Amino acid sequence: NTALAQFYGLSGASSSFTKINAGSRRGGVLDMAAVLGSHAQFNQTSPIKRGKFVRERLLCQELPPPPPGLNAKPPPLDPSKPTRERFAAHTSDPSCQNCHQFIDPIGFSFERYDGIGAYRTTENGIFVDESGSLRGLANRTDTDVTDYSGTQGLAQILATSTSGSACLAKQFEVYVTGAAHPDACTVQNVVSRWSNKAYALPELWLEAVSSDSFLKRN
Repeated sequence: NTALAQFYGLSGASSSFTKINAGSRRGGVLDMAAVLGSHAQFNQTSPIKRGKFVRERLLCQELPPPPPGLNAKPPPLDPSKPTRERFAAHTSDPSCQNCHQFIDPIGFSFERYDGIGAYRTTENGIFVDESGSLRGLANRTDTDVTDYSGTQGLAQILATSTSGSACLAKQFEVYVTGAAHPDACTVQNVVSRWSNKAYALPELWLEAVSSDSFLKRN
């Protein structure tokens, strides 16, 4: 599809299915426009939605709801300021800091992509800062902080971490079995194999469909 190729900034598109190089700007689920666009506001990006997506869907960490009475509206648009500067209030305001310190710094690393997921280098004439940090990789309440740059840096952290592997296995089991709470033993078996670097997605499928939780029902 030439229109889609143009959106992604790719060359070599044709009317038939053709494998093309995505280049350095894309790679993996974090850089997909469908993911980026669905985790944004209608008129701007959303570091909150994107950071929350990573926490809850890719690390399987639960986030508490906003305190009652708190104004949860995103900061208003300001053509003189980049998104990162406008949203910085969430991590400096004491009423917001407790939760947003675990969300916004992750979301900021997605700022190379605008509200519909198109790649950009500047916003309002200001160079985009895509630096990010992830606090509490294994558990949201932990004090560890990992700094990185952009979605590719984030993807590397998630792909090589035990907590990222465990969440992937859990989410895959949810998808395959339809169970909201998949069998913990099956998930642990998958994680142990994945950590040995001998596992790929085909093996993950086999593990899921050959487990007792998939083959049997009480």
